[in-house]
Amino acid sequence: MILLDSVPFHSYLVRVNLFKKIGSAALAGLAAAWLAMALPPAPAEASRLLILGVDGCRPDALLRCRAPHLSGLAEGGAFTWWALSRPPTKSGPCWSSVFTGAWSGKHGVTDNTFANSRFDLYPMLFRRLRDADADADFNSGWFVYWPDLNTAMPHGADVSAGDWSDERTVDRAVDLLTRGNPSALLVQLGAIDSEGHAS
Repeated sequence: MILLDSVPFHSYLVRVNLFKKIGSAALAGLAAAWLAMALPPAPAEASRLLILGVDGCRPDALLRCRAPHLSGLAEGGAFTWWALSRPPTKSGPCWSSVFTGAWSGKHGVTDNTFANSRFDLYPMLFRRLRDADADADFNSGWFVYWPDLNTAMPHGADVSAGDWSDERTVDRAVDLLTRGNPSALLVQLGAIDSEGHAS
């Protein structure tokens, strides 16, 4: 699954150019590690989930440029270029909706402070997947650019990190894919969004 954030039209070219500079090599490594892990094909009961979220990158802008690594990942599974969790886009409520499957009126997150969250009533996807079959060998990674997604959300992942770096985020994901066999993996990139807010 590939999730892309919506941003104002006037800033999309700046962000796509930045994505080309910093994202191409990183995504090439991530794509290679993910696709290598998937070969040979795993049986249906051992399916894997990769969620790649690119905050601040408009899908229409990305589709206009050459993005072979993203295309390769998308062609290998289910994807959407048009995911929208809640307008207007705010990271806290949007990511909470993506991972709880509920709107902010239910999960309680209405801004980036995560105040009033009700994750006890609406648990995160990775926790639900683990709880769905307690006997399964479910393991997961949660690697994010924005640290609050790691600390404020009870994601339930086995390994996690977030520290304002797309490069370290991707390196951690590639390392997990190389050394382990995660059942589910979130990779959230945010440098494009950060650059957009700064410009």
